Amino acid sequence: MSSASEYSSDLSSSLISGYTNYCSSCNQNSNIFTSSSSSTTNSRKSSRETVSPTYLLSTTSSGSLESLRAPAEVFKLITTKTYQIMKDQIDNNRELRSKIKDDDFIKQQLSLLSPGIDNSEKRFLVHKFTRSAMLLPDFNDYQRLSPLINALVNEVDTNDLLGCSTALEMLADIASSKQENINYFESIGLLQKIYKLFQTTKEDTDMGITHTACIRFFGYLSTTDSNALEKFPIFTSDVFDAIYHFDSLDPLRRKLAFETFAVVTKTIGAKRFLSSENCPYNIAKAFNCLAVAIARGSATPERKAWYLDNITTIFGNVESAESSNILKIWFNYLGEHFPKLLLIVLKN
Repeated sequence: MSSASEYSSDLSSSLISGYTNYCSSCNQNSNIFTSSSSSTTNSRKSSRETVSPTYLLSTTSSGSLESLRAPAEVFKLITTKTYQIMKDQIDNNRELRSKIKDDDFIKQQLSLLSPGIDNSEKRFLVHKFTRSAMLLPDFNDYQRLSPLINALVNEVDTNDLLGCSTALEMLADIASSKQENINYFESIGLLQKIYKLFQTTKEDTDMGITHTACIRFFGYLSTTDSNALEKFPIFTSDVFDAIYHFDSLDPLRRKLAFETFAVVTKTIGAKRFLSSENCPYNIAKAFNCLAVAIARGSATPERKAWYLDNITTIFGNVESAESSNILKIWFNYLGEHFPKLLLIVLKN
């Protein structure tokens, strides 16, 4: 059966959609009522009960909250949509597992893997299946799907920059989903291949899109493999160097730098490593740079929103008491005036 994580994202968007549709319906009904009985409405402006499109809200004459009652229709809609999302996801995963075991289907997929740009669309449809299969929580058919996995890995080729970058994004999704996928990628030499690609594309301006995809790959990887920062020190050094010198980066590169920094700090293993006395990176300086970036008057509201997202990513992942203690220390690195700065930014 599908786990909650498999459909939580779709569930959230569905619930929002359900509420939006219901609110729209209520607003239409309210407008009709208002236009047909405006005189009655005017005479009841001092009424104690106020009707909201998403819930019924009753207040006392002083305006205090008296009751909050969600309409039964909304609960019914939520229940129906939740059930449908769960059912669809379970059915999709069941079909996916069936295809993995189907020899004829696998042969058909292999037949679509002809090389060349002209056939890239068909190949990436096959790669999409491979990605979906490996994202299943219980996937372990690595040997069975090895020809398909190898085909996806072979797309990491700088002769086709767009195809290479797309493949890296897919592989990043797969790697971040579970440690078993990372172990398999390591066993076939993929991690070292991408690490080498990261280094060779660093100084090549024509390889910017591929280098960015490599950064994202290792960023995603670090969310599952807590030792990634130590395994790939050149990547980690580049992340911190970009943070220390964020002023010299263009806006998009700066955004990527702070996003990556936020992501790589998520695991408890990363927190321990970055907080240890022997850590070669200055985590306090990195947080100070983040605070400065937010405080800069030249930072646009959009950029400040980016940085606040990074703050949420870093401090919103409290796994344990140990994690909480580390995050308290890190928050202090933002400076004693940061809470006040945060309130000002949010207000503006």
